Amino acid sequence: MADVDDTASGPVSEPLDLVRLCLDEVVFVKLRGDRELKGRLHALSEFADYVEKQQALRYPSSSNAPPAGVDDHAELDILNSLDLADNSPTVRLKELLLSKDDDLSKLISLLELRLEEGHGETVFEVGFENNGESMALTKDEWDASLQRLKLAASKLRADCQVLLTKNVGEEAEAELEPNATKKDTDCSGKILIRQQPATVEEVIETRIAVVGNVDAGKSTMLGVLVKGGLDDGRGKARVNLFRHKHEIESGRTSSVGMEIMGFDTMGKVVASDVPGRKLSWEEIESLDLVRTFLNILPHHGHYDADAPFEFHVNDTFSVPFVGTVVSGIIKSGVIHTGDTVLIGPDSLGQFTTTTVRSIERKRISVPAASAGQSASFALKRVRRKDVRKGMVVLPKLEQNSPKVYREFVAEGTLSHSLPLFSL
Repeated sequence: MADVDDTASGPVSEPLDLVRLCLDEVVFVKLRGDRELKGRLHALSEFADYVEKQQALRYPSSSNAPPAGVDDHAELDILNSLDLADNSPTVRLKELLLSKDDDLSKLISLLELRLEEGHGETVFEVGFENNGESMALTKDEWDASLQRLKLAASKLRADCQVLLTKNVGEEAEAELEPNATKKDTDCSGKILIRQQPATVEEVIETRIAVVGNVDAGKSTMLGVLVKGGLDDGRGKARVNLFRHKHEIESGRTSSVGMEIMGFDTMGKVVASDVPGRKLSWEEIESLDLVRTFLNILPHHGHYDADAPFEFHVNDTFSVPFVGTVVSGIIKSGVIHTGDTVLIGPDSLGQFTTTTVRSIERKRISVPAASAGQSASFALKRVRRKDVRKGMVVLPKLEQNSPKVYREFVAEGTLSHSLPLFSL
């Protein structure tokens, strides 16, 4: 950006849009210390130019054809959710929710698309359009919108759970901020829509790592959350998570474990009711907030079920009358019971041929498992001492045998902060 004088061009009256700025345009930038930077643009950044071309491809005008030679990239799908198109949707959400017509096809199509994008669940905001504009719903309109939404969701085997409301006055009503005014009377709320899985393979799965300092209460919290019982003050809740004798004796876990916490389509925890000590209302409310937080966590990760099968071993077991069992995460591809696979590498860099005897997910036997799912495999003709954490399970191919490298060069990024919950 080059310096220019005041007579070169007038000031920019509208807010700057880095995507739509033109070359040779005069811009003003406010800096710290009451300083101002004024200059003429020599060139746009490559990313800004790239995004501009992608927007032209996704939202072409009626008179202009899409630019030639521009590829469609899935990573820019977020632009669709930002409502950057100049052309507004043909039917507004308010019209879909308040329509008196018995035809729910358009609303069902919208929910089906959102459920597909969210891997079986989505948070639907009643009271606001896609571009953030308020629907200005009254209480009666809110009730009608919610009932129509529930009816459309039921057609897709989905249930609706009200997470948060504003100016509705029901159980999920949000508390007013101390400085908030009561002028805003529009009703709005966030609705969790979750589809009932047709099979166990379609169950939504989110993996969460719980980290913290020693004696921070990680195991106790997990024991209370996943076992359904409260701690008795002497470590009763965490005992069920211990896997070794020395952990029971010391009261501290020394290995990485995996526990299952389930939610139904209405956001209720799937666990047995186990009696325990009584909690104060403050403790009960905090637990409910944690459960709600875990319930609405979005699905993360991109897994390709069409890619070659790859499974990372996180743990090994020896099960009586079953044999060697490995558990872990399927990074890509699909595996079926009876498939012939390779597991390795061992200390010599070799892979062992074996067969998948059976597959379990969430302690339930299944015929197959796909990318992004946690699973356990019972393997034939493999001893537990010959397998270890860190190995991989790969398909057995006639060609392209897996290669093993003892050294490699890589680049990584270290985070400066570590959250309590990390996906």
